[in-house]
Amino acid sequence: GVGLSDDAVASEVDQPPSEHGAEVADALAAPADALAAPVQEIAPTSAAPQPTGVDGERDNDGAEVIIAGLLGIAATGIAVGVGRNLTRRRRRRLLQFAPGLAPTVPPSELAEVRSDLVLASDEHHVAMLHAAMRSLSLHFGEQRGAASRPRLVQASAERIEVFFSEPRLPTAQGWTPEASGAVWVLDSCEVPKQAEDVAPCAPTLVTLGRPESSGQAYLDLEAEGVLAVAGDTEEATAFVRSVVVELANPSVGGPLALTVVGDLGDPEIAKFDGVCVVETWKEVEEEALAWARQSQALLAANRWASPFVARGNAPDHDGLTPLVIVCTYCPDDPSFEEFASLVAAGDTTASLVILGEVPVAATRIEVDHGELTLPGLGFTCRGQAVGSKALGDVVELLEDADRLTEAVPVVPAIRPSTGDNEPYEDPAFEVLVRLLGDIEVVGGSRPLTPKQTAAVAYMSLHSPVSIERLEDAVWTAATQSRRRRLFNTLSACRTALGAQHLPVAMDGAYSVGPNVVTDVDLFERRITYAATRPETEAALILRGALELVSGPVFTYPSRERASFVWVDIENWISTWELKVTETATRLAELSFESGDTGTAIWAAERGLVTSPTHPALIEALMRAHASCGERAIAEQVFVSHVAALEGLGIDEVAESTLRLHEEIRRSEEAATAATG
Repeated sequence: GVGLSDDAVASEVDQPPSEHGAEVADALAAPADALAAPVQEIAPTSAAPQPTGVDGERDNDGAEVIIAGLLGIAATGIAVGVGRNLTRRRRRRLLQFAPGLAPTVPPSELAEVRSDLVLASDEHHVAMLHAAMRSLSLHFGEQRGAASRPRLVQASAERIEVFFSEPRLPTAQGWTPEASGAVWVLDSCEVPKQAEDVAPCAPTLVTLGRPESSGQAYLDLEAEGVLAVAGDTEEATAFVRSVVVELANPSVGGPLALTVVGDLGDPEIAKFDGVCVVETWKEVEEEALAWARQSQALLAANRWASPFVARGNAPDHDGLTPLVIVCTYCPDDPSFEEFASLVAAGDTTASLVILGEVPVAATRIEVDHGELTLPGLGFTCRGQAVGSKALGDVVELLEDADRLTEAVPVVPAIRPSTGDNEPYEDPAFEVLVRLLGDIEVVGGSRPLTPKQTAAVAYMSLHSPVSIERLEDAVWTAATQSRRRRLFNTLSACRTALGAQHLPVAMDGAYSVGPNVVTDVDLFERRITYAATRPETEAALILRGALELVSGPVFTYPSRERASFVWVDIENWISTWELKVTETATRLAELSFESGDTGTAIWAAERGLVTSPTHPALIEALMRAHASCGERAIAEQVFVSHVAALEGLGIDEVAESTLRLHEEIRRSEEAATAATG
């Protein structure tokens, strides 16, 4: 699943919707003595997603919708990287809010760039691309002395093609040679298991654009050494700007040093984490030359043919960190000429991107009239580009994720009993729209496609909703035929679910029938009712609410993201992650008060399903295990929590979590001394 939520797990890749079947009854049933909701046997109606390629989204009629928004024609790398950056920042910000409060939503003027990020954020594509590169690095690492390395890469949903600096045989496992070994092809997009856990080996792989055939094209800056970008000045600048944004927000982990000499006309560039902006070459020349020479010496000392090969042998070596310098040409400067010569030799971890014509040896890129050409390779594609507005919007979105805005409450507080002893009952329903986990529609005569599921889910949350609003939500591309497709989709939904559950729009607006409910509505009803009951009864009802949660909330397959952009734009994930985690925290607290540590553990674990690093839930889980004498388990919870934060680039552990860990550790030491 994907989503630019506050606590989205950035490393996830596509997962098919879960099949619930009769399990729906168990998922809906709260403790019998707390809730009187009937157990219902309902068949699942969410079909497996239809695959689409990264070269474009395909709706259920098979029509291709090309993604070309603010972030460019081939923005997958940028979108995934920015999305992960947003996740890290928002997680850090949440640590600063009091329990039960949530930050307000991002400004509405950022809706377009947020939509573009979701549309382009294909985690699966990025994961497969870099896994394929890792498999090549491992293969080459086994053949010392081999100097060939990947230069140009073209990746789609069907295959990955790699053009090498010189022909290579034999191929790595799973790869097929073409052009006498100058090109290797991975048709199945599967890589050997041994490549899965290796650090990124091509951190300077940047997007060129979209070839006419399919997929997206990439170039390894490190392999080229010096890259000169010429042609139309505005278009060339937009391409270089895209390179800077992509490198500043890497789609894979691993350190990278990025220096921009000048600001490319965009001072906003300096606001990216890890980007060093200087005015002149003189300010960076000493460091740049030292970096190039030292990495050259390191490769020679270890007999590594290239940094690409070296990372397969020593993935964590800090001397293999790449340096990328972006600038205009510096004429008559001996140190610049020396650096360019060192980098052009290709045996360093440094690379140089020059905007404009250059007299030095370089790989030349020409950008004009929307086309990007590498004359030396005979390659042409539709060029990737990022405009100044898009750059500014991305920077503002990242800054907003750090901003401490006004907080709003997310769940009602438990109040004294009103004296009303009427037992709780869920409303009667025949169709359930599940959102607290994989998005699916349960009930009806046959499965719904992903597009149909998105339409029904949106209507269920927004009824009544206008035709125009539904169109904009589920069909992001304003094609001439989308109104017809909307009518066809809704007609198919009506056939599958029944006309009583999806009435014909009589006044230009659609509504679901009274016997269609969402699990978020059931959740809200239960926690609202619990707020009026005594604590013992409230705990049972809160558990019933949490039993509705089957996984990370509002999850949808990455390949179907064009139908579910509204999930992220309307902040459903971040809002409901907070509601679930706050409810889980409250139940854990009530369980501690009553001495029920088993329920406290269950509540914490259920909440962590939606927000794996939530500090209050981590602390509740640690405290519950420690109180049961399971201090080793409590210690493991803490260690895993720290590792999870590090995986997101977060070094800070909440002070309360650190204090609790220290208390448990001292308690363990005291217990050991007492039994000494």
